[in-house]
Amino acid sequence: MIRRPPRSTPSNSSAASDVYKRQLPLYTYVLLPAEYGIYAVLLSFISLAVFLYTMGIENGLLKYSAETSDRTLLNSTTFWGMIVLAAFFSSLILLFSGNVSSILLKQKDYSPFVKIAAGILFFDTVTRFFIYAIVGEQKSKIYLSISILGGCLTILLNVYLLLFLHLGLRGVFFCHLFSSGIIALIVLIASIRRIQLRFDLKILKKIFLFGYPVMFTSISLVMLNFFDRYLLQVFTTTAEVGKYSAAYKIGMMMNVIVSAFSTGALPFISHVLKDNKNEQELFSKLLSLLFCVMISVFTFLSFFTNEIVRIRVFGYCLLYT
Repeated sequence: MIRRPPRSTPSNSSAASDVYKRQLPLYTYVLLPAEYGIYAVLLSFISLAVFLYTMGIENGLLKYSAETSDRTLLNSTTFWGMIVLAAFFSSLILLFSGNVSSILLKQKDYSPFVKIAAGILFFDTVTRFFIYAIVGEQKSKIYLSISILGGCLTILLNVYLLLFLHLGLRGVFFCHLFSSGIIALIVLIASIRRIQLRFDLKILKKIFLFGYPVMFTSISLVMLNFFDRYLLQVFTTTAEVGKYSAAYKIGMMMNVIVSAFSTGALPFISHVLKDNKNEQELFSKLLSLLFCVMISVFTFLSFFTNEIVRIRVFGYCLLYT
């Protein structure tokens, strides 16, 4: 039988971030509210930085994947552009990790975890290219397989590092660093036929000019969704941030639906416009379906939130009690 591990104090640990939202019961079981608060603040930082890492050029890849006659050149140009940007920004974070830690968490003690976050962001950039490439090719089954693999790998590493090795918040960092690295390696091997040692500056400029306005929109949405954690960190305590962030995750079902729709919308729309279909009728049906699904989920969450937060998963409560 696995016993509950002793909880470490916030001064001896820090937090990592992730795009995976499957470990809420485990995290609230193992981590203190203050530790989870530090985790939430760094999650906000990574969620914002991931868009700066690519400068929106992945959106250009989606846009022009249906129009290009040389997809290999388009993929190669996008990949090398994203890698150079990711290496540049990760180097900056490594050099100024202490400053980043001071700004976000009010002290430099968490700079080693900020450095790990730089590695996570670099690996996620590699994975991000592959995801956008296959979405542009409308290969949803491959996208689903990679998502399931990443989720399962993250959960297994979380269970091993947190419940068996009792690494606490360090385990959260290591878990997402290892899982991001493994997934990046897998997709890099799978992308060999998609990328070559080819680069076209004109294509990069073209996709950048399309993508960078979208980047500002994405950054604005991230700040709207995550800046409240930073404000809570400034005006209250990390423990309050942890409690707030854990409860906030319950409402992320709405965000999952919107993210899934927005990820597949752009390449689908590009193909529809290219084939000269009746896009007005099709788009109205899609938006009506999305609206109905979101209203249904919103109504369900509104009526049953009190029951949802009391659900126990393998003995773990969804929120702190």
